[in-house]
Amino acid sequence: MTKQDIEIKTQDGTAKARLFRPAAPAKAGIILYMDIFGPRPVLDQMAERLAGHGYAVLVPDLFYRYAPYGPFDPKTAFTEAKTKALLLMLSGGTTQGMT
Repeated sequence: MTKQDIEIKTQDGTAKARLFRPAAPAKAGIILYMDIFGPRPVLDQMAERLAGHGYAVLVPDLFYRYAPYGPFDPKTAFTEAKTKALLLMLSGGTTQGMT
């Protein structure tokens, strides 16, 4: 399994992403969308597990337009007013069309 940091050029900037590839040719490709807390080690672990089963996995940073931000601790992110407001701005400011 290989992990590679990549950049994806878009109309409104450059999105960072991670690409996980199995050792053998991939069965298929998967886009693993992040949740509100953004890219973080637990998403890498999920992608590694899928790559271990033979899939190529792309984990894009959907909030790249607002970088830098985070990291966020899912256990406390919504209990801290400042962090909660930032998370709501990030998620509210990223539409399905942007995704």
